[in-house]
Amino acid sequence: MYDLSQQCIDSTVSSVHRGVKLLDEHVPGWHKSVTPETLDCTSGRNNVLGQLFGTSEEGCIILGSGAGDRDFLFHFGFCVNSLENWKVQARLVDDTWMSAILSRMIVAEAQ
Repeated sequence: MYDLSQQCIDSTVSSVHRGVKLLDEHVPGWHKSVTPETLDCTSGRNNVLGQLFGTSEEGCIILGSGAGDRDFLFHFGFCVNSLENWKVQARLVDDTWMSAILSRMIVAEAQ
């Protein structure tokens, strides 16, 4: 499905999972404020941080990092973490975030 090395896939998914955990700890209910249909990790306004805080730079600051800190963004899966087929990797990042958002919505509805 994704034309990426297994190492790149694993690394990307792990990064997003770290980002999910970070948001769960610091922004409870964050998933309610993100619109999966407009999610775009290549956009500073439409990636997860952009949708939550206005821009990814502002999100970095609020979550305790420097504005636009690329290492922070990569580490927590808010953007692509390598140049290996970045368009496909961006789709993987967005799909992994969408999965996390939708699973939280389903759990919330069931409660």
